[in-house]
Amino acid sequence: MELIQVLFLPARVLHDRPALALLPAAALAAMAFAARSRPRHAPAFLWPAGTAVLWLAYAAYEMRMRAWERTVTAPIRVDLLVVWPVLAIATLASAIAWLRGRVRPRP
Repeated sequence: MELIQVLFLPARVLHDRPALALLPAAALAAMAFAARSRPRHAPAFLWPAGTAVLWLAYAAYEMRMRAWERTVTAPIRVDLLVVWPVLAIATLASAIAWLRGRVRPRP
């Protein structure tokens, strides 16, 4: 398997089953909920919360696009080349922000 195929494998799975996009949204919402004791302006809360909203929007968009694909002969989804890297980078940044919020500096 080539590197590009490995990188876009989750996008392929989510394209086939758009409802699975709700799982990362739920995990990120749980991360934001766990970080709620921190101030609201802390990245440990904002990054996961914002990315959870992105994943919810992506799930709705992918479900709509799935219905659209059935109406055309040869759907070409170039949008996934932009959407997937944005989701991947935002998810990675959210995980880093959440983990950094969990680590307490030693006095």
